Amino acid sequence: MNDPRDPRTPPPDDGELLSAWLAGDLDDAEVERVERRLVAEPQLAKQLDATVDLLVALGRLDQVDPPPEYSRRLRARLETERRAPPHPARVPLGLAGSARVPLQAIREHLPRRPFPRWPAVAAVAMVLSVVVALPLLRPSSPTFDAAQQEAGVAADDAAPLARPPAAAEGPPPVVIEDPEADGPRSLAQDSAESAAGDEAAEADQADEASTDDLRERFTKVPEAIELLDRPLGEATTTAAAYAAAIDASPAFSTGAEPAACLDAVTGGVPESVPVRVEAFSYQDRPALAYVVVTASEGAVALDRIEVWVMDPDTCDLEAVVAAWPGTAPGAHGIGQG
Repeated sequence: MNDPRDPRTPPPDDGELLSAWLAGDLDDAEVERVERRLVAEPQLAKQLDATVDLLVALGRLDQVDPPPEYSRRLRARLETERRAPPHPARVPLGLAGSARVPLQAIREHLPRRPFPRWPAVAAVAMVLSVVVALPLLRPSSPTFDAAQQEAGVAADDAAPLARPPAAAEGPPPVVIEDPEADGPRSLAQDSAESAAGDEAAEADQADEASTDDLRERFTKVPEAIELLDRPLGEATTTAAAYAAAIDASPAFSTGAEPAACLDAVTGGVPESVPVRVEAFSYQDRPALAYVVVTASEGAVALDRIEVWVMDPDTCDLEAVVAAWPGTAPGAHGIGQG
């Protein structure tokens, strides 16, 4: 508490005063002063009621069961946020000269940042998960198959796929098998033969290159870009149709099922549309890449492309990258995330 006897100390605001009153940190004179104000000032009494309601709600948070896979998806979102570049607020110049800038006008021009749903649980879970998530944020020296830098994959490499029903209103999801999955040659192997110098620095560069390669290859696939800006009401129907088509697809030559990790990737979010599943080599191990088109928090349409690299046997998350479309009308430039 601020010392009222010290003239250099500003008086506490009403929020601090009410919190101290509830905690029993005030002396008798201060308690009497607060209680007189509660009787005389209805607005202060309402603020006290709101504070009490908030404390009660926070006390009940442990009674709420988060959705399945929430912890894993939260760590993945933290990883995406860590890699995302800063987004300056885009406030129109017309507001700069105003004597009073409306708060809502500023909020409308702030960039949307993707956060998990369940905001009340997320606020507490975010704090509790940071310590656990920090060691997991950076994948350990991920590599990328050099053969995957080719512009495309031949049609003969695509596994047969059941087409989604007409309600999907779009092309079917693509299920592709890497033709060199049995004997891949990674970027890390190629660079190790020709580069010299500090090994730790090379490992960091390989990690960044691999992330860039994943983003460059998977976040610009046409079937994902075509779904951007689709309203969420339509996206739910499309997602169900695409998931059913992937589930009906035959296994890859390695024995991995295309739908093996689909539930872990979409996490029960109905508007997340899985548009591509690809079997390839990641860190010299078989992996599945899921390309998902989804929506940022508060968005009314699909506006985000995510790539989830999963272990096909355990469905453990190996890496995740994301991209957001540009704002130019009629164009979807992909930004890093």
